[in-house]
Amino acid sequence: IHFFKKFNLEEKKINVLEIGTFEGLSVSFFLRYLKKSKLIAVDSLNKKTSFYKNFIKNKKKLKNFKFYNLSSSDFFKKNNKNKFDIIYIDGAHAKNSVFNDAKESFNVLNKNGILIFDDMLYDYKNNDDKNKYIESDFVIGGILLFLSNFRNTEILYAGHQLIVRKK
Repeated sequence: IHFFKKFNLEEKKINVLEIGTFEGLSVSFFLRYLKKSKLIAVDSLNKKTSFYKNFIKNKKKLKNFKFYNLSSSDFFKKNNKNKFDIIYIDGAHAKNSVFNDAKESFNVLNKNGILIFDDMLYDYKNNDDKNKYIESDFVIGGILLFLSNFRNTEILYAGHQLIVRKK
């Protein structure tokens, strides 16, 4: 919330893309605080899971929102006209998936747009060994690969999430 206020985003009409929506809680968060925004969420949810059922339940309460039940790579192949002001990456957590999501996202991110990586410090296999993050095949590995290849970014926040702005 503080971040939205700091960058005066609450009253702007902005386009948001969320990669990896899971049960739709972050969609609810974005639409609650960015009331004038339009949001697209992409996730290849299995319709037989409780996560999908919870997502459908949560989705009923939301407006200005489209959901695409496909992989992010399929979405980016089909999306050739939409540009976004905020992109939230919380999809597959493997290094290469994170890098590919970030690379494709950066191509459809407006100048001065915000890219948010979730779960930056989470490592599924090495959760107890905090020194293994740099070698990670997970989220942080994809983020580091992205940052080393896309230098026209400004880091706005680093913690459990990494927030960067496209210059």
